[in-house]
Amino acid sequence: MRIAHVAAEIAPWCGTGGLGEVLAAQPAAQARLGADVVVYCPYHRAAREELARRGRALRTEAVVSVELDGRLFAGRILELPGDGPRLLFIDCPELFDRESPYDGPDGRLYDDSPLRFGFFARAVLQTVEQVFGGRPDVLHAHDWQAALVPLLARTRPDLCPPGPATLLTIHNLSYQGVFDRSWLDRLGLPWDLFHLDGLEFWGRMNLLKGAVATADVVTTVSLRYAREITTLPFGCGLHDFLRQVPRRLTGVVNGIDTDTWDPQTDKQIRSNYTADDPEGKEACREALLAELELPIEPGELLLGVVSRFDRHKGLDLVADLVPELEELGGRLVVLGSGDAGLEQRFRLLSERFGSRLALRLGWDPGLAHRIFAGVDAFAMPSRMEPCGLAQMQAMRYGAVPIVHAVGGLADTVNDPGDEALARGEGRGFRFDWADRVGFRWALGRAARMFREDPGGWRRIMRVGMTADFGWERPAQRYLRLYAEALSR
Repeated sequence: MRIAHVAAEIAPWCGTGGLGEVLAAQPAAQARLGADVVVYCPYHRAAREELARRGRALRTEAVVSVELDGRLFAGRILELPGDGPRLLFIDCPELFDRESPYDGPDGRLYDDSPLRFGFFARAVLQTVEQVFGGRPDVLHAHDWQAALVPLLARTRPDLCPPGPATLLTIHNLSYQGVFDRSWLDRLGLPWDLFHLDGLEFWGRMNLLKGAVATADVVTTVSLRYAREITTLPFGCGLHDFLRQVPRRLTGVVNGIDTDTWDPQTDKQIRSNYTADDPEGKEACREALLAELELPIEPGELLLGVVSRFDRHKGLDLVADLVPELEELGGRLVVLGSGDAGLEQRFRLLSERFGSRLALRLGWDPGLAHRIFAGVDAFAMPSRMEPCGLAQMQAMRYGAVPIVHAVGGLADTVNDPGDEALARGEGRGFRFDWADRVGFRWALGRAARMFREDPGGWRRIMRVGMTADFGWERPAQRYLRLYAEALSR
């Protein structure tokens, strides 16, 4: 099966979050299952700089010209030689050689974003047959930046001959690509798509909505999230529209790269260990405490947070509980950055409660690994979480998750109650209401079990460490969905 993945980022070359990690792992898993896989990504400045830093060279695979907005844009398809799926960067410096992949200095999307990703989609469709040496079976678009791929594949036969099945994955419905409707003409889109069941969204053009309307199959990144987005709290204005496509909408829980996230082989942690021989985790705990100069008393829970600072991530709930850590019997390690107000709040808390809170603002991949390996528990009190990868990465390292029962967190962390958890029948602690009371209740349960039942705690650790969070099963599920899409 010939599969072309289309996405705006891919780790480690350019990425801002989970999307890039997924695109690094999912196509590779499908290639291991025998598929012929190509991944398309814009040649962002970040990718060029990272490739140069690692001494990697690209070769020109094809050239492409696209007429949009009354102008002719020329680009190149650049291939990164290597094993596994073919990785193709679409190079057009005028559109992609920018400081940020998505946002200008004001923190908002570039004004010409529709043009940038319109060129991206057209370049994919115009070169994909040449790249494969024949027609692809599946065009798999990820998020709104690639939404024009299924849309154009269905409405512009001059760009894409009929045949390929199209699949759209919504990684986060909060980002939809909503722009002024004047872009329809500028992108060469037919106006008969501008209606309630197509691109129209409160008088504007919604690219993700148009892709949902035209793709053969639509997926989200967890089963729970696929249901949630058809409800008012999570639907971001599209809940009624998404209720109309239940036959084509499903969820597939993401996997993680179990080679990168493996405490048995990880070279970035103090001591390696396994579920059968977890003693090295204690050395990692001691090393993390020393690195962050954080004191701890016997029986106290060491809690970790690695997250973007955002209200959706529930970081305000974490901040709320810092003054109560002493009463709860815990210490906290926080790594991340984002919202300026939350960053300032954590700075003030770290000054006042320095013996309870170790704060590192910014992003440090090595420290993230050391936190997963060193902490006893890992908190993700997200108000909304389509899938989440960090909770699975933490469980691989024996950090017991404490999560809000939402989206992929609910799908990956089961909580059958304290007695069953202590018997090894669950993976972590969940709470149903994303507020201070709910989070404190779950954290209190965890701290009490850690302190009073070390054997039960080790059993929870083992369940998480031995869970199958790899990409093989999700990759197989997507191959079945491709076959279903082809049948349509």
